[in-house]
Order: sequence, then C-alpha cells, then structure tokens
Amino acid sequence: METVIIPSNEHKPDAPPEAPPDHILFSLISTLFFLPLGIAAILKGVKVRKAIKLNDFTTAEYASAKAAKFAMSGIALGTLMGALVACVIIVQTNQKP
Repeated sequence: METVIIPSNEHKPDAPPEAPPDHILFSLISTLFFLPLGIAAILKGVKVRKAIKLNDFTTAEYASAKAAKFAMSGIALGTLMGALVACVIIVQTNQKP
C-alpha cells in the first residue's frame, strides 16, 4: 500500500494561519438597524478577538462566521421592519374618513 502526499500551498509550516475578521464595525452598524442581533454580533466579534489572542483559530473562524450572520440578519430584519412600518403609515394616512 502506497501513501500519496499531495502538497498544499495554503499553509506553510512556519507561517501562522491567517486570523479571521472580527466584523466589529459591521456589528456596530447592525445595532442601528436591529439592536438585539447587533448586540449578539458584537459579542461574537469580541469572542473572535479573544480566540485570536489565545491562538484558537478554529473558534475564531466559527465566531467570525456567526458575527457576520448576526450582523447581516440584523440589517436585513431592521430594514424589513422599517419598510413594514413605512407601509402601515402610508396606508393609515391615505385612508378616507
């Protein structure tokens, strides 16, 4: 039985893995749209920073993905709720007495 090793150019043995983004700015912006998901995104972003300091890149990547999802969901949900409120206001103001 022969073992075949395929070289990978992704990571060099001497180089540390690349740190994932923490999405803190994106999370702060999402708090303006929907506060609960924005706060969750900020907490995940802080978790990314802590994991990077501890050289736990697996946890950092997972928390980074969650921070981005929370931030994007907060912006989407806040925009949707704002549009819904605007539609209700428009309908209410255009009703005949």
